[in-house]
Amino acid sequence: MDVWNAGAQVTSAFKVDHLGGISLAGTAVTTSSTGTGTGPTNTVDTGSTNTAGIITVTAGTSPSATGTITVTFSGTFGTNTPTCQGQAVNGTGSWAVGANVWISSASTSSVVFNWDNHTAAGAGVNLTAASTYKLSYQCFGK
Repeated sequence: MDVWNAGAQVTSAFKVDHLGGISLAGTAVTTSSTGTGTGPTNTVDTGSTNTAGIITVTAGTSPSATGTITVTFSGTFGTNTPTCQGQAVNGTGSWAVGANVWISSASTSSVVFNWDNHTAAGAGVNLTAASTYKLSYQCFGK
């Protein structure tokens, strides 16, 4: 869908393809993490925007079983704090069966996802150094 203002096209960020798939264009977010060891690498997958994306973290040395991944929006995300969801996604490293992701704080400029990598029985499992772990996120303005 194209957005128009006073007869001029403003943006075509929202698209629906012939099969009903939705895509949203925009500028990439930035990211950081904690609990991912010394010298982790945090990357934003191609095509990720304020609305949706995937963050890939390559764990550094001595990572832990708990931490955070912060997604900083490219500019302010509306006038109200958006509603967001996050899911742990396996990379070259696998999250434990009982791993959880939840939001500890959110604003119009960023969202902080807490994660804990615990087994279903509750035992903490440290991430594996040099392995990748992913966070899939979706955020919508309100």
